[in-house]
Amino acid sequence: MLHQKQLKSILFRMHMNYAFYFFIKTTLLVVVVVVNFNYYDRQGRLEVKKMISSDNIRGYNDLMILSLLEKEDSYAYLLSKKIKEITNEKYIIKETTLYSAMTRLEKNEFISSYYLDVQTGGSKRSYYKITAAGKEYLKEKKEEWKLVKYVVDKFTLEEE
Repeated sequence: MLHQKQLKSILFRMHMNYAFYFFIKTTLLVVVVVVNFNYYDRQGRLEVKKMISSDNIRGYNDLMILSLLEKEDSYAYLLSKKIKEITNEKYIIKETTLYSAMTRLEKNEFISSYYLDVQTGGSKRSYYKITAAGKEYLKEKKEEWKLVKYVVDKFTLEEE
């Protein structure tokens, strides 16, 4: 039987993105899967940061991207950094997810792209801006989110 102290010791020694550990309490086998968590703070203490699964938020990547582009034009990598920063690293959008969303949004004419010269290296960088159709779509996605949140809150919030 693993105790909490032993569990912390095991996790402390692990240096990989995925940690799997098991412990048995009476006859119940409990499997805990820790995915993409940070394990230690600067003093070496166990620190676990839960992250949102991309499956849970998939339908709202467009909303996040368009919300950022509504404020200012941007390039994809900066959008990714902003999402990570704004969510306190609770959601890190994968590069493939981001570029798929950008391609889809541009194909549907919700965003448009243009090139700007990059100061270092002299290459060009693709910048994106939201279109009028994109602003309408964003408005719809925000309304949809309010409805989804309302429904889920009915099942998750404790009664007052």
